[in-house]
Amino acid sequence: MAGLFRRMVMSKFATFQDYPKESLPAAEAALLTAWRSLERYHDHLVLVGGLAVHYLTLRRVQALPSAVTMDVDFGVTLGASGGQYGTIKSDLAGLGFVCEDNRFVRKFGNLNLYLDFLTEDPADPSAGG
Repeated sequence: MAGLFRRMVMSKFATFQDYPKESLPAAEAALLTAWRSLERYHDHLVLVGGLAVHYLTLRRVQALPSAVTMDVDFGVTLGASGGQYGTIKSDLAGLGFVCEDNRFVRKFGNLNLYLDFLTEDPADPSAGG
């Protein structure tokens, strides 16, 4: 997926220690919960952000912190919203996700976990194509 991704709201803490211990397993649970429901869109989605770093990096030194995240970030092609499918919103609503401030949120344990859909900005000439 060529192009730059735009993020509206971020779920970030200042330091590794600020992230709740259960944040990474909860983000994985959110990913696994949503992924099956989004099967129709798999050709248009790519995992980006902290979970992508977690899955793509090998931790060789156990003393170093691993990737952390409080959300699931999907890069999505603009074609996924072309009207040829149902809606991502309705599919995720069936799993208990609600849309708040252009983000999907659902409680996993004691944490609010977010699904963000990031897309290319067609107005940005540096986005490529």
